[in-house]
Amino acid sequence: LTAGYYYFKRESDGRADRDFVIDTDDGGTIEFNAGVEVEAHFDWTLVPITWAYSFYKTEDLEVASILGLHWADIGIGFAGRANVNGSPVLSFVDESESLLAPLPVIGLRLDHALNDRWVVGGHAQVFSLTYDDYSGNLIDVRIQGEYWITDNVSLGLGYTWYNVDITKRSGGFSVGADYR
Repeated sequence: LTAGYYYFKRESDGRADRDFVIDTDDGGTIEFNAGVEVEAHFDWTLVPITWAYSFYKTEDLEVASILGLHWADIGIGFAGRANVNGSPVLSFVDESESLLAPLPVIGLRLDHALNDRWVVGGHAQVFSLTYDDYSGNLIDVRIQGEYWITDNVSLGLGYTWYNVDITKRSGGFSVGADYR
């Protein structure tokens, strides 16, 4: 059983290259016109909890399947001068959406003992879903090395590559976030 905690926050600004419309929770719309300065933010908190079952094990190699949940709290938003329900707004408009959901993942883990003290390994986990106008996927790939100081204590170093892609399609347009 493994667990982790990740927090990512990204902000950017730029000029919209075309008009786009955001539907609000109360049934209204916010329209950002081409050429307007727009700020965007993406906040993401992730708590992965996974369980691995070793289905192949020798003295120097272990291969395991992974099942788990990645509890995700995802927020995305846009801000700028806009038209709200067809009327221009002189002040700054900020519209955000958030999602708190458990995302199931499946994966594979491999560990290889180079000798009695050194182990290298990694894992890959994936999740993909399409629902109504939304689609997305999550990919988690990790490589790592460990040095066992004693039979029960080790030091390790690893690199994790995470990719989250969330898209909402509405009419002929799509708005999305691709975070790596």
